[in-house]
Amino acid sequence: MAHIVLADVGGGFDGRMTEDRPLGGAESAFVGLANALARAGHEVIVRNRCERAIEHRGVSWRPIGEGLEQTADFYIANRAHSLIDAMPGARRRAFWIHNPARYLLKPRFLWPLLKVRPPIVFSGPSHAATYPVWAPSGGRPIIPYGIDETFRAASPVATPAPRAIFTSNPLRGLDWLLDVWSARIHPAVPHVELHLFAGAAVYGGAANPKAAAM
Repeated sequence: MAHIVLADVGGGFDGRMTEDRPLGGAESAFVGLANALARAGHEVIVRNRCERAIEHRGVSWRPIGEGLEQTADFYIANRAHSLIDAMPGARRRAFWIHNPARYLLKPRFLWPLLKVRPPIVFSGPSHAATYPVWAPSGGRPIIPYGIDETFRAASPVATPAPRAIFTSNPLRGLDWLLDVWSARIHPAVPHVELHLFAGAAVYGGAANPKAAAM
């Protein structure tokens, strides 16, 4: 059994939220990884901006404002460059990113990467290709997102109606999709439906500075 710490300083969330409310893709993946590691028998602690300490599905969720543990067998810094060197006593570490990596080329991001040189975890080859070969890292493992058990265990009894679903941030291509849908897809197959599950509520609601644009 390993002692594993995952850290995040994005929006406030905890392990229960994937089960009862909208949650962004990076946040859902983070929760899914923590749960999977706990199911595998590891001691898993999450430090993030959750409202209060809870225990859920074998994972200990703790407010990051209380500070990080001094050490861990494995430390996973999620998204934020400020977390990369936040646990110098960790035996092993990784930096997990979810967006295109070009933003890491700014000096304030490059410095901790140069200092610590953690492996940077990408979700696929095209994702990894957004980080230049000359940029610092301790490796560039590609680990695709897991599929939640909700979908793995699904067994439809009949062929579903023709339907497409959009579940991402509206600012990530929804305008383009609607243009293509109305101009090309709907005229060709008018019985197909497009369902949108998106909006600012997934990304912090009105507190998100881009809420109005969403």
